[in-house]
Amino acid sequence: MTPNKCVIAFTAIFLLLPLTAFARSKDTGSLNLVSTTEIGTTQRKPGNYKVRWDGSSPNVNVAVLERNKPVATLQAKLIELPNPAPYNSVQTDVHTNQIQQIDFGGKREALVVQPAK
Repeated sequence: MTPNKCVIAFTAIFLLLPLTAFARSKDTGSLNLVSTTEIGTTQRKPGNYKVRWDGSSPNVNVAVLERNKPVATLQAKLIELPNPAPYNSVQTDVHTNQIQQIDFGGKREALVVQPAK
């Protein structure tokens, strides 16, 4: 490969790398728990977590991450809200404190959690 082609190849890679970050960010969100909450079959303490889901079909696999390490997994249905959520929020069952829905601030997507089996 000639030096000129190498420069062009490296420039193209350098310019395309940020696009991959933008493409991935739509499948992630933040989750802030204010009390001990059941996520799937795992209880998590209050704190900030990252949520990542795979796929765009209605049924998605969700990973809840703490310090970029998976701490819980669950199944959810990806839904579209009529308007973007004004802020991040979590809806839980009053009796079991299990997560039922996760809304992400500024996004029209939300996750409706399927009951743990």
